[in-house]
Amino acid sequence: MLVPFFACWGLNQLLSDVQDKTLALKDLKKALYVTGGLALLLVLGSFGMFDFTHNQDFALQYFNQFVGGNQEMLNQIISALKADRASLLRIDAFRSLFFIVAAFALCWAWLKGRLAATPVLAILAGLVALDVMWISNRYLNKDNYVTPQDYSAIFAPSPVDIEIKKDPDPYYRVFNTARFEDAISSYHHKSVGGYSPVKLARYQDLIQHQLSKGTPGVVNMLNTKYVIFQTPQGQLSYQRNPEALGNAWFVDSIQWAKNADEEMKALDSLKTGDVAVIDERFRASLNGFTPGRDSVSGIELTRYGLNDLYYRSHNSREGLAVFSEIYYPAGWKLFIDNKEAEILRVNYLLRAAKIPAGDHIISMKFEPRSYYLGNKITGFSSIAMLILLALAIAFEVIRQRQMQMK
Repeated sequence: MLVPFFACWGLNQLLSDVQDKTLALKDLKKALYVTGGLALLLVLGSFGMFDFTHNQDFALQYFNQFVGGNQEMLNQIISALKADRASLLRIDAFRSLFFIVAAFALCWAWLKGRLAATPVLAILAGLVALDVMWISNRYLNKDNYVTPQDYSAIFAPSPVDIEIKKDPDPYYRVFNTARFEDAISSYHHKSVGGYSPVKLARYQDLIQHQLSKGTPGVVNMLNTKYVIFQTPQGQLSYQRNPEALGNAWFVDSIQWAKNADEEMKALDSLKTGDVAVIDERFRASLNGFTPGRDSVSGIELTRYGLNDLYYRSHNSREGLAVFSEIYYPAGWKLFIDNKEAEILRVNYLLRAAKIPAGDHIISMKFEPRSYYLGNKITGFSSIAMLILLALAIAFEVIRQRQMQMK
């Protein structure tokens, strides 16, 4: 941010407030020698000064796997890769040198009285726009645009998606065993799979140790109402999972685990609809507590949002409710009839809470303290910056008037 700021500041000083043009020209030449010299150094570096590889070069790792250990072929690929990278550096260095020399020539013409300030600014603006568009076109060009029809076709539901979406219940999840990281399933449904570059490590653990094996109790506790699979003929099909536990349920017993490994191991055979496995670190929160449920007890999800969830519960006994949502203490809060209660972690991944006997309204809200504190700091900082800007403008206006009066 400071580079263009100081560039504009320096240009303004050059075109409007230069007292000694000879000295300014000397400084301008120094800028040319430094920046142009750096560009030329990069050009020279492209002819053998740089190695253009790295000990953790992912491209080389990929090609090494591709050629199957054939060292001669790998050496040929490495040579071609180095040549390509050197060429890219050389082209960009020459491009930068062109803009450096062009900007120098314009400023030199101004200092020598060959051009007025207005055409200098206009041409410089054109050069800056050309530079930005030149680079931006590498990342966003005509190849990145598609017709509305082609775009819609990417997300077109499959026959399986169409059938599953006929379910009037909007709160189920699907498990695509044919393509677990398929983002299209997540586009059409709430999915236990899909792709995310910021996947929680705890959920990744569950994928590796349980979902990869299709452990029934784990699949059920994630409210997996439909399983998508590939038939022997290569077609996608689906079936309903009648054992899915829903969005929340009451359990009638607790199994304690000494550590995370034991907790994960317990999920191999845990009857998640009846039992919750809990790490010993939460024992103090449930000291002496015995969960209970009656034959008609239950919890119903009434509203599902990104930052808030609402449930309605009924149980004639004090119970332990398990919620089919990932445990994430950095922001999520639970309220029972608008009174905050503690969220526990059960089954390695899920949330749970003690629910008093009777009928209750339960809500969960995502209210991270850091987010709201950051918003306040941002607001106060913006106000302070605006005040400083207003004072700076006022100071400059007063200074200009005083100079005119003199």
